[in-house]
Amino acid sequence: MDFWWIFWITTLAATGCISIFIVLSFNEFMFICYAATHRPKFPETDKKFRYAVIIPARDESQVISHSLESLKAQTYDKDYFDVYVIVERKDDPTIEITEKLGYKILFRTNLENRKRKGYALQEAYEQIKATGIKYDSVMIFDADNIIDKHFIEQLNRVKATGRYEIGMGYRKSTNSQQNWVTGTSTLLFSIMYALDSKGKAHYIRNVTVCGTGYYIDTSVIDKEGGWIWTTLTEDAELTKYSLAKNITCGYNENAILYDEQPATLKQMRKQHNRWVLGFLQASGKYKREKRHVGETKSEHFLKNYTKMMGIFPLAFIVVTPLLYAIACFVLMGLAYVNNYELWYFYLIAAILSLIFIYSLFVFVSVFDMVADRRGLEFKFKFGFKVSLMFIFFFLDFVLAFFRILNKNNRDWDVIKHSGKVTSKGAKKQINKKDKK
Repeated sequence: MDFWWIFWITTLAATGCISIFIVLSFNEFMFICYAATHRPKFPETDKKFRYAVIIPARDESQVISHSLESLKAQTYDKDYFDVYVIVERKDDPTIEITEKLGYKILFRTNLENRKRKGYALQEAYEQIKATGIKYDSVMIFDADNIIDKHFIEQLNRVKATGRYEIGMGYRKSTNSQQNWVTGTSTLLFSIMYALDSKGKAHYIRNVTVCGTGYYIDTSVIDKEGGWIWTTLTEDAELTKYSLAKNITCGYNENAILYDEQPATLKQMRKQHNRWVLGFLQASGKYKREKRHVGETKSEHFLKNYTKMMGIFPLAFIVVTPLLYAIACFVLMGLAYVNNYELWYFYLIAAILSLIFIYSLFVFVSVFDMVADRRGLEFKFKFGFKVSLMFIFFFLDFVLAFFRILNKNNRDWDVIKHSGKVTSKGAKKQINKKDKK
């Protein structure tokens, strides 16, 4: 066996594949470059739309007060939004906190095999429709969210353009610098918002819906006969739906809310299991429309190209060197067994390939920290630590695919929130009374 010939063929093939995938990912690089160099603002508007603000809050009395107080402090006209809090038990302390602030309680009545956030939103929307009150859009938050006082005002500017059926804000963390787990989780959302969604919203009017902090027009919901996104991760399903049905999505980085991130490895793994399982449930659920229409020829082309290619070219920039490293380790073993001296070339090539992958994750981390330095609020030493650990955080998603094979629980599994707030920006939004 000519190991030297195999070595060069394998190396050239891997290099060629990476080069091809880089070219095929030109659209993603466009999105990233735009996001890193622009800070778009939506103009002020006199248009006012009515919003139904919905907060699922199963046993969230420990943290929901901050969320409700921050809604009280909104600069948007209070007559144009109503707050509904979803609970499951009539003895939930959340009820007293909610009613004390003058907001409305929605009780869940159908819980059998439906203990998911998506089902809670589905039931809540049906109850709100039954009241006869007309709303232009529904706005979704979590009980642990702390909402910037300008949030609804800023998202209303997105809706006022008339170009977006879904509008999303920027999700920061209340505990971003608590440890490397919260830091890497915060970094992931920053990449998804500051580098991905900002560029996509500009070029193709579509974003990845992440968690909460977004509005969706009631016309979109009513067209489907109600809230239909009920998989384990309803936001991922809504993203798939918007891609399939050509629903336009906007992003406003000035609409800011704060969300608590998991602070332990156990919580992180639990969250990743849920995300991966929810992603698998949502994948392929909606048949794509045959043609996606854009406002301009360039938007039409980019929208269809992005939806056709997805993130596969970008993903294979990482997968290819990983496969190359595995092949090198296998060939190293064969060469060593056959007493061929080239075996150490394979070892070096495999190690360099793994270093390339690790360096790629570090580079993306550092690039995002520079591009989104205002949003992340990371100190240098902590940011350096997060950049080194980010690949391990990401690796847990891969491990989650194997973990969920033995996981039977597919309900809306609660991750307990501590209510710990370390972010300076989040602290500013908390009512002075809560600070005492």
